[in-house]
Amino acid sequence: MVIALLAVTSGCSTTASREPTRTPTGAPLTSYVGLTFDSVTTRLRPDTTVVVQDVSVLVGTDPTYTQIAFGSPEWDVVAICADQETIEEATSVEVSIVPAVVASPSFLDEARDGDHDTTVTCDGRPHR
Repeated sequence: MVIALLAVTSGCSTTASREPTRTPTGAPLTSYVGLTFDSVTTRLRPDTTVVVQDVSVLVGTDPTYTQIAFGSPEWDVVAICADQETIEEATSVEVSIVPAVVASPSFLDEARDGDHDTTVTCDGRPHR
């Protein structure tokens, strides 16, 4: 499996073409799985380190994520972990993503069920 790995900070973003999927403040990390990437990045502190895993191969496409796409609603969250229990408190987050255009509802259901939790290593980020 080919996985692209890129560490970026939340200070970078692109213009969103649609509104981020909102979750309540303090929501558990699992509540972000299956939502758009911007649902995560809009909640981050400015100094949070984010490791992004492009796991597009799981949906039959080549990895294409670049830093320019940071926070884009064009990507869906497959798995997530952090050094704190909530996104708002986290200083280190790891997230795996796939292009939203090819993420089927059944694939996202699998992700919500935890079937793709191993797509993030969570080294130093024990909270899921």
